[in-house]
Amino acid sequence: MTTDVFKSLTPLFEQKSNLDSIKDFHEKVNLTFHNIEAKYYDKIHAEMWINLPEQIDRIINHLYAWLDKQKIQKIKVLDLGCGTGLAAQLLIDSLVGRKIASMFLLDPSHAMLERAKKRSLKWNIPINSRCGYIEDVDEKFDLIITSSVLHHIPDIPQFISYIENRLNANGVFISLHDPLAEAIDSETYQNRTARLTQTKRANFQNRTLKQRITGKIIRILKGNIKLEAYIAEVNQELIHLNVINTHLTPAEIWSITDIHVEGLPYSANNGISLKNLEESVNDLSLAYFNTYCFFGTLKSDLPEEYKVEENNLTLTDDKFGRNFNSMWIRK
Repeated sequence: MTTDVFKSLTPLFEQKSNLDSIKDFHEKVNLTFHNIEAKYYDKIHAEMWINLPEQIDRIINHLYAWLDKQKIQKIKVLDLGCGTGLAAQLLIDSLVGRKIASMFLLDPSHAMLERAKKRSLKWNIPINSRCGYIEDVDEKFDLIITSSVLHHIPDIPQFISYIENRLNANGVFISLHDPLAEAIDSETYQNRTARLTQTKRANFQNRTLKQRITGKIIRILKGNIKLEAYIAEVNQELIHLNVINTHLTPAEIWSITDIHVEGLPYSANNGISLKNLEESVNDLSLAYFNTYCFFGTLKSDLPEEYKVEENNLTLTDDKFGRNFNSMWIRK
């Protein structure tokens, strides 16, 4: 891996790191953050449980049709970057669940992996797991799935090559819930997000004091206070490990962990480029692609009139949603 993939982080690395290697700096911050975030992940990202099932259902219909066409009865699955096991759980609960012969849970964060393993006790299928990276795995799979993973990966072409090498012939790679650069940079998307911002501002100004206080209580209950607590915990652990010489701001931490997410001071890109993904693959062909989050906010958090519009844009297969899902077939 070349240092070019970390170029955007160089100023931050030079200012706040105690380490000699920018690659090590990225890895240690990333792992420390996710090990601590694991305790809060499902609460902080509760909206994922609300919104991701719809996206899983959309792509699973295409996957099931492919498996039937190939007369594949049972599949061996790798949940790559499994986190707390959300994607695997939703996959098992889906139409494809009956075809899953075994599930391999892989994550570099031991704390995330332990939570996924605990969740897997209810799945009633053989489970394997490993704390590590995809290059540490020698097996081949019929399906590799990632959820909210690609935007964490500095060197995406290398990551894709690892996936290709671990898929069986006619195997499937599914990516879920990553930001799409082509949409984020488009005038269409930017106009939509600006319109939503104006609507929210107007709605807030029209709220009564009681409504504003209620909204604040809801935000606290959803975990905003714990968010501040775990960011402080991340900094404390990074200083203890001698990774940094001074605290990182939340935006600096997310620049490191979410290296391809827009709006962060040291991120490398404004999302994942579909064009670059297609140029990165050698043995994969794109079989399905869709976008959602057309106003930059997940549907569950939209005002009611925007939820209707989100649904309509979904039905028209609009390609200017912030987030995307993709399904690829190994040739």
